[in-house]
Amino acid sequence: MVQEAPIDSSLMLSEKFTPAALPEVCAPRRDLIDRFDAAAALRFGYVGAPAGSGKTVSTLLWLKACKRKVVWIGLDRYDNAPTVFFKLLATGLFSVQPENAGMRRVLASPSFSSSPVEHVIMMLAEMQPPAERYALVLDDVHLVTNREIMKALPAVLKRLPGAFSVFLLSRNQLPDELRSVVREPVQLVGADDLRFTEDEIRRYFKSLGLA
Repeated sequence: MVQEAPIDSSLMLSEKFTPAALPEVCAPRRDLIDRFDAAAALRFGYVGAPAGSGKTVSTLLWLKACKRKVVWIGLDRYDNAPTVFFKLLATGLFSVQPENAGMRRVLASPSFSSSPVEHVIMMLAEMQPPAERYALVLDDVHLVTNREIMKALPAVLKRLPGAFSVFLLSRNQLPDELRSVVREPVQLVGADDLRFTEDEIRRYFKSLGLA
């Protein structure tokens, strides 16, 4: 029996799977990171705030502090079709275990496009328990307006292994379809949570030697 060679996951991922780099200088935000930790402990978090509020940078700060591996997917308006969206999600998840032949078969199946949700669920059934903790981050979720996607997404996310915590970043408030996975106030990170407090501003200026 001929074994399939493992795939180098770095070769299969596009720039959509690469988050922006953190700024060279970032203020430490221990309270905000604790808020992300609390949401991650419940496995799902929703970061909803207007553009420029610091959703991406704050999430990256948390990832740096918690040292989780990450599957980051930056969404755009062209991902607003179930086949495209769930293929993108499946590709990101496959990058966690590129040597997994069962996951590879599901991802490469010619019938994937005809039933993308079912194929992602089958793919998750093939996933082995991850040896490390992961974060799955979906950025710019507000660009996904297709109700079919949003209705199916919770069922898919609930099937992720317990090693995963999921964060959804959006300019909009929490959609009704996601209330089955984001149920507690601590799972919501909003504009007020992202805003710098006076103490944080003072400490940051002090660290720069400024009044």
